[in-house]
Amino acid sequence: MLIHYLYPIQVINPGWLTWRRAAWLFVPWLLLNLLLIVSPFHFRTLSSFGDMVEHIGEFNVWFRLLILLLGIVPYCFMLFYIPYNYRKSSADWRWIFIYAVGIQGIGLLSSLFILTRSTAVSIAHVSYCILFCVVITYRELFLRIAVPVSVQAAPASPSVPAGREIAPDNGTCPLAARLNELMTTEELWRDPDMSIAKLSVLLGTNRNRIRQVLHEEEYESYTEYINRRRIDEFRMLADDGKIVNIQDAFFQVGFRSKMTALRNFKEFTGMTPTEYLQSILKEDEKPT
Repeated sequence: MLIHYLYPIQVINPGWLTWRRAAWLFVPWLLLNLLLIVSPFHFRTLSSFGDMVEHIGEFNVWFRLLILLLGIVPYCFMLFYIPYNYRKSSADWRWIFIYAVGIQGIGLLSSLFILTRSTAVSIAHVSYCILFCVVITYRELFLRIAVPVSVQAAPASPSVPAGREIAPDNGTCPLAARLNELMTTEELWRDPDMSIAKLSVLLGTNRNRIRQVLHEEEYESYTEYINRRRIDEFRMLADDGKIVNIQDAFFQVGFRSKMTALRNFKEFTGMTPTEYLQSILKEDEKPT
């Protein structure tokens, strides 16, 4: 079970898992196994779940169950307490949650099979492991890991839509001006965990007031506002020729889901990122 956690730990905070921290993870269980081998305790043979319930009052039975629970449950929360820096990691809280729950499911089904030796549980365990591998592999290859994308893959778009002014300071709403200034100076959209609740604290107001201001600026929601900021920044990088990898650029401007970024880019610009980059190349190739 501990081996399952090594990969997500490295993704959440690359370099955090040193030899010392790895020892803290594995050494306690190695010492426990050594203690059980040399201990004089007699461990009753349990051939079924009924045998376990029948002898649950015995130390050797409930102690083994306790060790089993300690080997599954606490490590689920470990992933959420690893120091997380969105600028260094392409994982988000949703990714961490899916991985933590998925590993717990493997541990639970594995433990149930050990306790029951049921054929049905064994089939469920194997099926769950296969499904977990498929889901994780898909999310890694298509949603998180930056896969190089060639800008020659799609035909050029005939026109590039103009960008939209975001949170203008029209002199009539101080909160809108403060919001615009904070976004411009702090670049808060780069933080994928930035929420309207966090923004309200930074502005010293409440969420309803921010929603009202955004509605006055013709935004349907905070999500549309923050994602437009990210798309505008992506387009600025593209116009300046600073995009080498599309997915890396999406991560740089604050997106942590490739599908979400692609959907928003298509919605706001009417074209895909590849088509947008291709259109810039076409413009550069025009004779002056």
